[in-house]
Amino acid sequence: MSTRAEFLGRIRAEMAKTPGLFAATPSARPDRPRERLDVLRRELSERWAESLARFVREFERVGGVFHRVAEVAQVPDVIASIAAERQMRKVVSWHPAALRLAAAREGLVGSARRTVPLTVVPLTNPVQHKRHSFVSHPSE
Repeated sequence: MSTRAEFLGRIRAEMAKTPGLFAATPSARPDRPRERLDVLRRELSERWAESLARFVREFERVGGVFHRVAEVAQVPDVIASIAAERQMRKVVSWHPAALRLAAAREGLVGSARRTVPLTVVPLTNPVQHKRHSFVSHPSE
């Protein structure tokens, strides 16, 4: 068994063999970012089906299961069904405004026949909020 100093020494020796970090430079900002964004959105909308198919292939390749619904209103039922299959007792979700989807109703997800308690993450990041309030009011 090696001592801590020997262990750290071996790590330092291996790290010394690397050529070091590459020079990082920030990306150049486009001259007209709004126009560039509009072009990207238009290009994505033109090949939406191909982009979605690629996403599904890559998602499933890493073990994901992609679920489809005919209407957005069906999403809460699908979430509740997945939770029930996996015997989950609670679901955590992004805030509906961030998702642009109201999956929650009164702290539950799902339909009248199958519901699961739902916890919604606040829209603002509580860690950032706390950090901001500390910087703004350090005496508190």
